[in-house]
Amino acid sequence: MIRRAGTAFMMLDDAAYPGERAMLPWSHPEALNPFYQGMENMNFNADRYRLVGKLGQVLHRLDHPQGRAIMRYAEAQMDLSLDRYVYPGSGCWEESHGYCSHTMKNMLPLAMLLREEGMRDLFADIRFARMFSFWAYALSPRDPVFTGLRVRPPIGDHGLRIGPLGTYGWALYEFTHPLPQDPAIRDQVRYTAWALAQTGGSPP
Repeated sequence: MIRRAGTAFMMLDDAAYPGERAMLPWSHPEALNPFYQGMENMNFNADRYRLVGKLGQVLHRLDHPQGRAIMRYAEAQMDLSLDRYVYPGSGCWEESHGYCSHTMKNMLPLAMLLREEGMRDLFADIRFARMFSFWAYALSPRDPVFTGLRVRPPIGDHGLRIGPLGTYGWALYEFTHPLPQDPAIRDQVRYTAWALAQTGGSPP
């Protein structure tokens, strides 16, 4: 338990990684300069607070007195990242398509963990739903060159990838078990399912 707790406290320590300051608006007096700090993309932080959340869950189940507070820290970091990086109207966020998948592979398990532990249900959060559905607007037209599929535009430092959007089947399952009550989120789920089908996937 000591090793896990030590790792968790080091990873959430602002002196080790200034997670909150890195996500503050540029106009905030405590904000870091992203040009020098290299923290202006969501993927730089998502894997860290996802692991903090998992360590918090393990510690909580071992009856560590700070276990739930550590999970709360991860919850707050994810909440702040959804406000800081995701455009509220469209769900678009500034990330290359490869690192986009990396970020989603970290945020999905954390969202599942938080719901499992009776904390915030991010699958009922329109901001999180729009992170996935925005690809429905950004995909290419169908093209024989892409085997008749739509593809994500290869923006950034990763090449063209043809085939299903990697995390979308997983995300759709979680968003629909149980079915969301909010009709706006149900709309986003439909757009996400469409995007998965258009890239060659099979929505659950």
